[in-house]
Amino acid sequence: MRDEWGYGSATELKLWGRGVDMNIFNPERRSQQFRASKDVGINDVAILWVGRIVPEKRPDIWLSVVRRLQDEGHPVKALVVGSGTFEKYLSQLKHVKCCGWLSGTALGEAYASADILVFPSDVETFGNVTLEALSSGCPSIVEKKCGEHLVDHGVNGLTCQSGDSEGFYQAARMLVMDFKLRQQMAEAAREKAKKFERNIILQQMAENYKVA
Repeated sequence: MRDEWGYGSATELKLWGRGVDMNIFNPERRSQQFRASKDVGINDVAILWVGRIVPEKRPDIWLSVVRRLQDEGHPVKALVVGSGTFEKYLSQLKHVKCCGWLSGTALGEAYASADILVFPSDVETFGNVTLEALSSGCPSIVEKKCGEHLVDHGVNGLTCQSGDSEGFYQAARMLVMDFKLRQQMAEAAREKAKKFERNIILQQMAENYKVA
C-alpha cells in the first residue's frame, strides 16, 4: 500500500503509553469530610466504582460483592462515580452513594477517600480507572486479562478471572477484613503508578519522535 499510494518510507512503530497526573491523583487528597458527606464513617471500608455504569463493565459483579459483604455485617459502604443505565437502580440501594460524573481534583478526592477499587470490567484496553486508583493509593481488585499490567497480584491489589463473581467477592472480603494489608497495598499502589507518571510517558513519546 505504501508503494502503490506513494506515502513515502515506512518507519518502525513506537508505543505511546498512558500516563497519570500524580498530583491530581494523590493519597493526600483523602478527605474525611468527603467520606462523611457520603455517609462513610471513619471505621467504614469504602468500596469504589468509577466509570460508565453499563452491563459490559459488569456492575452486577460489583453489586454482588458489596451486597454479600454488607449482608455478612462487614462495615462496607459503596461509592459510585459515573453514570449509565444502572445508575438509577444503584442509587436506590442501601449504603450506596452515587456521585455522578466527577473530574479533576474532585475525582482525585473520591479515589483517595475510598479504600478499595473493585473493577470487574473485562473490556478495558488499558485501564485508566485502575491507574488513577493506584496513583491515589487505592488498592484495586481487577479482571486479570485487562489489569495485570498494572496490578501485581498480592502486592498492590488482586486480580480475578473474567466473570468470576466468587473470586471478586473473596478478594474484596480479604481486603475488607485486613486493614494492615490494605495499607501495605496502598503504598505499593502508589509506587507502581510512578512508572506511569505523565511526564515520564510524555518524555518517552518525545524520544520516539527523535528517532523516527
